[in-house]
Formats: sequence, structure tokens, C-alpha cells
Amino acid sequence: QNLIWMSSLWNNLLQETASSRQLTPPDLQHYSDVYDEILEAYGNNPAQSALEYKLVDSIMTASEVEDYLTEEYGYSKKTESFPYVFFRDYYDMKSEKNLHFGDKVGLIVAEGDIVSGEGYYGVIGSETYVNLINNATSDKSIKALVVRLNTGGGSAFAAEEIRRSLEEFRKTGRPVVISMGDVAASGGYWIAMEADKLYAYKTTITGSIGVFSIIPTFQKPMKQYFGVSVDGVGTTLFSDANRIDKEMSDKLISVYQSQVDWIYGIFTGLLRSRRGLNDEKIEEIAGGRVWSGEQAKDIGLIDEIGNLKNAEEAAAELAGLGTDYKMITLKPDMNLKRGWKNNLFMKLLFSKTDDISVFENLFEDHLLSTDFNDPAGINAFIDIKVVP
Repeated sequence: QNLIWMSSLWNNLLQETASSRQLTPPDLQHYSDVYDEILEAYGNNPAQSALEYKLVDSIMTASEVEDYLTEEYGYSKKTESFPYVFFRDYYDMKSEKNLHFGDKVGLIVAEGDIVSGEGYYGVIGSETYVNLINNATSDKSIKALVVRLNTGGGSAFAAEEIRRSLEEFRKTGRPVVISMGDVAASGGYWIAMEADKLYAYKTTITGSIGVFSIIPTFQKPMKQYFGVSVDGVGTTLFSDANRIDKEMSDKLISVYQSQVDWIYGIFTGLLRSRRGLNDEKIEEIAGGRVWSGEQAKDIGLIDEIGNLKNAEEAAAELAGLGTDYKMITLKPDMNLKRGWKNNLFMKLLFSKTDDISVFENLFEDHLLSTDFNDPAGINAFIDIKVVP
């Protein structure tokens, strides 16, 4: 199944690159398959081999590129080089000033892992984004929402909170359009289903419709490194549930498995109600399977292949705005630092020793990222790393 989505991305890369470089996909496939031989033929010089195979136009240093651009576009006293503008300056010039008093289409950018509570940079906190969407719902001048998603998922509970806030926006008769970035999978796709129209790139990683429960315990490293064992009594078999210093019982594991099954049923139920898929189709495409955007279009997980601009235009069209509207970015109130618990733990952990190797197993095997903070311990998170 991994090969299915990887092959889709690879074929798209071959086609796009071949088209831009006046080559053919077989040319590029050959270059990749015998790259070791090609390198040897050109003195182990990767730049030279790329030039010979027409993957680049010339080989230059940074200063030579600057000279070339100056020759092409002239010299600017302001930049003391070719005329250019820094990205931040360009962005500031392009960004809206919210001085438009007419109809608006709101853009929300959600990027990072999905967690419960407050968000911070690179993390989609449900409380932060629910407040942001609720504010948009209250603002009658915002006639539609575009949500740009770039996330591998996270807390199922948090994803549902955000989806429900989008649902409340849609109940007012205003459309929601989702634009998927590099990845919008698992909990990200959970949110994306609350869309009147759903866009993705051909190479977007999406799907991964599945959930799991993950409860960290570290009784083993406690005993191994500190010689500490834990015992206790309780009035029920579940009195010590969720203790991080004790191993989970089979009965408690069974409880969490039942919760996983229940949440997965909700996930697939949304596929039926929001995407109009029947049980047979869901059985084929869900179960944690991962798809490229191109494949997702074919199997009904998205509506169209397109970019953010396409999503913005679709939102305006669905809202019946014509061309007399303004795009505004709705920015969440983010914390500048990661969660205080994580910062505090890191300080406590490393303040007493210079040898962090003692804690490697504790980190890698027993302590999980604080991003897995779903209140019920149920997460929908894609476990895929795309390596160039």
C-alpha cells in the first residue's frame, strides 16, 4: 500500500520534471536507476552529471548567479545588486490591512500536529482554532471560509472539536472550502471532511483514515535507571488507570481498544455522511490506507485537484460574491513558545547531568511527544515520513 501512494508521487515527479526540462519520464527513470554509473562516468561530479543530462542549464557559484541576474535585470543602488525585494517586505505589501468594509472571504492556515488546548507555532491547538472559527462565525461580513490544512493529524478529540466549529459556520449558510497542502491526513482529513468543496495537489498525502490509542508508561526505565518500583491498591480493577508509572492491565487495554473501535466508527461514519461513500467503498479505502491527492480524486476522498487560489475562487463562487470581495487572513493568537509542561520537563531532565545518553531509551521508547495529548488517549495520526 505504501508503494501505491509512493508510485503516484514518483510518477507525478517524473512527468512534471520531464515536461519542464524537455525530457521524457523514461530518461529520468534511467538517470535514477543507474545514477552510480553516471556519477562514475563524470568523475563523481553530481553537478556535471546533472548538466550533461539536462537537469540544469549551467553550473554557477552564488556570486556568478548574482552577476548573471545583474546583467539580465540591471543594477540597483538600493540593493547594491540586481533589483529584488525580501520575502517579508513582499508579504507585508501583499497582506491585507482589514480596511475593507464589504464582503470578505476568510483564510485560516492550520499547520502542524493537532492537539487539545491552546495552539502555538507549528501546532494546531483545538481551543485556539475553535475560537478563531467561532469569531469568524460571529462576523457577518465574512461570507465564506477557506481553510488551508497541512497536518499529519493528532488528537481525534481535537480534530472533532475543530470540525464541529466548521460545521457551525456552515449551518449559517456560508460555505467552507478546504485546501490541502503537502499533507492533510488522519486527523487532518477528519477536519477536511467538513467542506463544501475539497481541494488537494496531485502530490498531497491524504487519507490515513484510522485511529489508535497510545498511553505512555515508563515503569521499566524507572526501575532500570532509578531502581524505583511502584505498587498500590484500589477499590476497582481500574483504580490505577492511566498511571504512567505502572504497566497497563489487559482489562484496561481492552477498554481502550473498545474506544478505538468506537472512534473509528465515527470517522468512517463521517465518510458516509460527508463524502457519500458506501460501506464497501469505505472498506477499500480506509483502514489507515494512505493516498496521493491524484489517487484521492479517483476514489472520492477529494473533489478537485487544485491550489489555494483555486480554493479561494471556489469559496467566493459558492458564496455568490462575484469579484467584489476581499480575502483576509484570520490569524490565531499563538503562544511564542512550546507548551510550558514540555519546557519544564526538558529543564528538569537535563539540568542534573551532562550525559544525556542515559535518557535515550527513556525518550525513544517510553516518553512520547506531548503532541499526543488527546483527553481520551485516542489519536488519528499518520506515521509516514517522506524522505527525498
